[in-house]
Amino acid sequence: MDVKPQVFAKLTALIGDSSDCLDGLDGANDLGGLGEPLAVAFSGGGDSTALLSLVLKWCEGQPDYGPVHALIIDHDLRPGSAREAKLAQSRADELGANTHILKCAWGKSIPKTGIQEKARNARYQLLGDKCRELGVQNLLLGHNQDDQAETVLMRQEAGSAWRGLAGIKEISRSGIWPALCGVNVVRPMLLCGRHDLRLYNNNNALQWINDPSNENRTFTRIRAREYLSAHPDIRENLLLISMAATETLAQEQREISKFIQNYTVIYEWRGLVLLPQFYAARLGQLAEALKYILPAVSGQALPPNYAKRLNLARRMRSPDFSGATLGGVRFIPQAENILCVR
Repeated sequence: MDVKPQVFAKLTALIGDSSDCLDGLDGANDLGGLGEPLAVAFSGGGDSTALLSLVLKWCEGQPDYGPVHALIIDHDLRPGSAREAKLAQSRADELGANTHILKCAWGKSIPKTGIQEKARNARYQLLGDKCRELGVQNLLLGHNQDDQAETVLMRQEAGSAWRGLAGIKEISRSGIWPALCGVNVVRPMLLCGRHDLRLYNNNNALQWINDPSNENRTFTRIRAREYLSAHPDIRENLLLISMAATETLAQEQREISKFIQNYTVIYEWRGLVLLPQFYAARLGQLAEALKYILPAVSGQALPPNYAKRLNLARRMRSPDFSGATLGGVRFIPQAENILCVR
């Protein structure tokens, strides 16, 4: 498959799309119009190399976009990481990007456990800080179709509900709060397979760095990758599951977006009022709406789990409801309305 027209079409569609109310509410931000410059999270690996090349080529035909910044993370977790970051920088310079190396500052607290999660959190904080410094609202990541299949498999094995099986989103606004506050995370290559991206690199004489951690079977994702490589039929089935769940989730989110807009009053100081029509709705609808409202008001990264949100929904519908606290938000009855404050 020729990835260039596919990625170009996705860049055009995703970067200009600012209609999803729920993502903005998720991070308590009104991002306003999408503007440039752009940033690419660049490791120098095969995926990010293809992405940076494609974004730079796309910008050549888009006079309103650019410059393109390549943001390179030095996790400083193993010997050679600084050298690899410098190599990635030289490759990005050759492609024509503005390059920046961002180094994790662990001090004496280099993680020994939960390394992937802690490194990811540190990475997103560095990326978010740099994007805000550069005035970047769109950060592009190189996740591909194989990453999507691996994610769905891991979530399936972890017992995820159907919403989790939608997998990785093409675009998230302030998707990781507060590290990426005010930053859209855009993934334009989710329909491109890893093989096709490597073929693009080879056809364009692009070299890339092979990350040794991609051979480390202690990581769940690497084991999932090996399994799906040996079972291509399961990979295709997982992608179909993801597609179906994504379509259903998008429809549900459009309905919840309209529901929240119609039956709440949102204040600039992050307070929010729930009108009687809000808490008179179906319990499941209330629980899902609270998924977006709670982080928006509290500023916390994630909402409480579904069971806790459902329990709060039941309580709010009771005529004896006298108030509650959940996920950093106080719910205060006021006549017929309920005030939500941090």
